[in-house]
Amino acid sequence: MTKAVHPILFLAFLALLVPDAEPQAAGRTYVPQQVLEDKKLRNAKTETCRLARLDRNADEDKNICVYRRQSGGTFNFELENSVHCTREIQCPITTDE
Repeated sequence: MTKAVHPILFLAFLALLVPDAEPQAAGRTYVPQQVLEDKKLRNAKTETCRLARLDRNADEDKNICVYRRQSGGTFNFELENSVHCTREIQCPITTDE
């Protein structure tokens, strides 16, 4: 009877040693290469804009977040029914064409 128990215990021990199919890296997830290339392409079309001020228009009930572009200049973003502007956004790059 003890001979039948040994293979079962051996298989259970091996099942614990075999890693799962998903990576178990601490704090890091791996993304497919295509997603990384899409992100690089998207970042080539945008730049970092930081909040400069919030302009409030009482007549039209709209607020305008004014951002300063990383390359210089400003970028205006209209808000409706809100007064909360994000400190930093990715705004589209303007070309002088």
